[in-house]
Parts: sequence; C-alpha cells; structure tokens
Amino acid sequence: MSFAIKFLIGTLLFSNEMACSEGEAPTNDIYGGSACFTEGTELPEGFTWDVRGNYTIN
Repeated sequence: MSFAIKFLIGTLLFSNEMACSEGEAPTNDIYGGSACFTEGTELPEGFTWDVRGNYTIN
C-alpha cells in the first residue's frame, strides 16, 4: 500500500476530534483567530461564537 493511501486512511481514522472539549464552544476573534469558551458565558470583546458550532476537525 502506498504512503499516500496509508496517510489518507490514518487521517480519516483520527480526524474525529472536536474543535473544543465537552461543555465548550468555538469562537472566532476579529483577527481571524479562534478559541474555546465555556458554553453560555459572555465572550470578551472582539469574539463571536462560531456559527458552525463544535465541529469535527478534519
């Protein structure tokens, strides 16, 4: 099996991690960065909740 196929299979098997831990949700800041905050808390100035929610990392 070629390296590319092994890499693809490995990526697919281990790409089910969530962006944030349980009880947290991802946010975006005005500079293009991101962070996780506890769901339902007030965000610092310049942050907005990520509209995708707690998505899987691919």
